[in-house]
Amino acid sequence: SRYFEVQVDHVRGGSGQEGMAIGVTTLPPTSLHEMPETMDELDPCWVVGYDGAQWDGFGWGPCDWNPGELAPGDRVGAL
Repeated sequence: SRYFEVQVDHVRGGSGQEGMAIGVTTLPPTSLHEMPETMDELDPCWVVGYDGAQWDGFGWGPCDWNPGELAPGDRVGAL
């Protein structure tokens, strides 16, 4: 298994904002001719974040984590 982590350096102000999303794919970087506009356009991929949503490769669903509450200095990791 692999672990990766990012640190939040800056957040946008305002209420009701969507937060960041973090995800993974098994596609090698060389197979991407251009970056997709959204992560769910990659197949396969798994993504969590935004406003408390997750993409499992088949459809969107709710999750318990809402990154809209992150603050500078917070760290987010995926295993």
